[in-house]
Amino acid sequence: MKKKSGRVFSSWALAREYGFTDFDGTQPHWGNYARKKYGKYKICDERFYSYWVPGLVEMMFPDWF
Repeated sequence: MKKKSGRVFSSWALAREYGFTDFDGTQPHWGNYARKKYGKYKICDERFYSYWVPGLVEMMFPDWF
């Protein structure tokens, strides 16, 4: 889990990864809806996080990761 600490994840990606569903059994993908309605949007992927690393947490706790 340390790999996910301090990061932002979408509910639809986590639902797929961990098998979570809504009460009705579906896994809504808000990202697909937003892309269709509003166009391209920024995502928090490894490229995004490379801007922040090493961040304050990594400098304070170098053995954390």
